[in-house]
Amino acid sequence: MLARVEQWFAASESNAAGRLGLYRILYGLWFAWLLTSIDLEALAARPAPPPAPVGIIRILELTGIMRQPGAMAYGLALGMGIGVTLLTFGLATRLLTLMVVIFSSILFAWDSSFGKVVDKYVLLGSLVPLWMLFSRWGETYSLDAMIRKRRGRPTPSASESGWEFSWPLRAVLVFIAVLYFSSGYTKAVEGSWLHNPYVLLDKISDNLNQASVGQPSPIEMVLYPLAVRAPALFVVGQCLALAFELSFPLALFRQDLRTIVFSAAAVFHTLTAIILGIGFAPMIIVLAIAVDWQALYERFRPLAGSRGNGPTRPLVLGLIALALALSLGFGWLLTSHSLTTALFGFLPRQDAVWYLATPFAALAGLRAARSLYTDIRKKFIVSPA
Repeated sequence: MLARVEQWFAASESNAAGRLGLYRILYGLWFAWLLTSIDLEALAARPAPPPAPVGIIRILELTGIMRQPGAMAYGLALGMGIGVTLLTFGLATRLLTLMVVIFSSILFAWDSSFGKVVDKYVLLGSLVPLWMLFSRWGETYSLDAMIRKRRGRPTPSASESGWEFSWPLRAVLVFIAVLYFSSGYTKAVEGSWLHNPYVLLDKISDNLNQASVGQPSPIEMVLYPLAVRAPALFVVGQCLALAFELSFPLALFRQDLRTIVFSAAAVFHTLTAIILGIGFAPMIIVLAIAVDWQALYERFRPLAGSRGNGPTRPLVLGLIALALALSLGFGWLLTSHSLTTALFGFLPRQDAVWYLATPFAALAGLRAARSLYTDIRKKFIVSPA
């Protein structure tokens, strides 16, 4: 058994080196977009000390930093703005990854100390870069790679698929599978989803009752009569949701199963965003690690494979990165939001990405299902002699 697990982790992922580098860039841009939703003034106005300090906040209290929550909030703003920007460009990648882990962990623990559980900071801010802290996601499409190349040191090809680049992708895949399975297990065993077939219907009714105070949306106007006339649909939906979460570990066995399950995840979150108003947008960037971004990049730019480490002038790009990092950091510090509002503020809420990505994910899932069906027919359905 252990040998099989070891063999699974040792297996290679296609274009692993390029996928890690491109994923780092996407992660940094996503985090910068997330910063626009953080109210810095509200963080700075929090009382000190917090009523129920959690984890790292207890340590910070000993240093006296928590006596000035405003200063800590603005320090977080400056550090996160600079750290995320430089991480996107891939400068001092491992150090900046550690910086993002620490600062986002402080932000999560601070909010938790006031009784608020902020899942998006755990998933996006802490856990993703924590896995990548030990990876080599800064060795392609980065300033670090460009500097190494200028110094005559070897740099990996974007198409390299060795174990040293593949294991972070597989480790995060296991983490995602455990995350979904545990969620389904909690609902089925410790929750009331199996005992009460109307849990989902009750949640929808609660949302509709809250919305009735104001002007209901078009979706709510459709859901209300549907919930009254056809409650069985929502009972079936509740069973399907449980089946999806409990079956997520199937993604660990085959590539086509992985594509099907991840496509189902996009559909699942889109429906929960529409029906329940629970978008859980940070999960988008976590699930995005399963996409072969290098293959997509090469498809739209035929010469991408020969440009895996970018241009040959790291000094110019480095100065641009530093200028942007300081602008974003000090901009958020001085304006409570930062220049990320100017760069990303015109975009809709991050939940809207589900609506854009789900059609493409569904098509990929259908293609994978067709491929799986073809393999099953070849192996188990014997044609007559």
